[in-house]
Amino acid sequence: MDIDILSSSIYDNKDFLKIISQIKKNISSSVPYIDKVVVWFKQYNSKIDKEELEKFCTKAITRKGLMHYYNKQKKRWLFNSKWSYRIILLQPKPELFVYLKQNTTQAYLISHFEEALDYITPDFESALTVHDFLQTFLVKKWHGKQELHCLINHKNKNKTTYFAKRGTPVNFVIYSGRNSKIRKNQPCCHLEIRFFGSSAVKNRLGITSFDDIINFNHYNFWKKYIRLYRISNITKLGKIFTKNKSKKTKARLRRKPKLKKHGHITINIDLLNARSVLHTATILKSNLRGYYRSMQALFDYAKILKKSRELRSVIEQIENTIFLPGQQKIL
Repeated sequence: MDIDILSSSIYDNKDFLKIISQIKKNISSSVPYIDKVVVWFKQYNSKIDKEELEKFCTKAITRKGLMHYYNKQKKRWLFNSKWSYRIILLQPKPELFVYLKQNTTQAYLISHFEEALDYITPDFESALTVHDFLQTFLVKKWHGKQELHCLINHKNKNKTTYFAKRGTPVNFVIYSGRNSKIRKNQPCCHLEIRFFGSSAVKNRLGITSFDDIINFNHYNFWKKYIRLYRISNITKLGKIFTKNKSKKTKARLRRKPKLKKHGHITINIDLLNARSVLHTATILKSNLRGYYRSMQALFDYAKILKKSRELRSVIEQIENTIFLPGQQKIL
């Protein structure tokens, strides 16, 4: 199902409800889990056994070597001699962190945390539909100068969307065309939020210890971070971003759309302006092409033009209930 935020089905309430209904049918279940955690220690801990770790996760990787971090003041990568041993845990269960808590006496630092949500679908086409919907309407708060990037592997029919470049403190990632890591041999649309760096894990998530991960609430997390928006009035969007500065105030106050006749054809100038704005926003703030548009790109473009406040009057938040997991803990 091709999704274009300029089509009438997006800002027409009845048609939009049909789209939501179709998305709901495509999602058979939602499975939240912790995808990856990186823990640093001051030195090697002989009490922690790799085989015991892999009883509670898909894979555990242990590595020796100093922590490598980027210093913003010096604008270069440096080594931190305080931390010299790390454990990388893939799809860990709560029992694993109970084990680490019982066998750790030295100081440790959680430097990386990835929370994932798999939308299980009947087939890969359904997963792609869910992917397109999230790519179009999902908005990351405090996006700043970051840009949306979509990578498509036509050979394997995989699609991945990044909301920021690698190494960004908080990054949203969506991919489809692959099976779920938790539910084997089941197609899914995978939504993931990556927290890179100990400060992001601590300040954004509030995770500083193993107890915080053991008691992690998946439902509350996704309720906070899944923010979906759509254009409620496409014509008014064109009025707000009008280029005619002398008639700027009048354009905002106009109730009727600006129409121009060319023979037997009547053109809606405000609608054309809206299309132009969305096209420009998509080119400047993402690498999306074709029929694809993005609300994230529109938010970022409005911020550049200092029109974020005006944009609020032509958008509305979409109910995110169908994209949330169950309120019980599922890992």
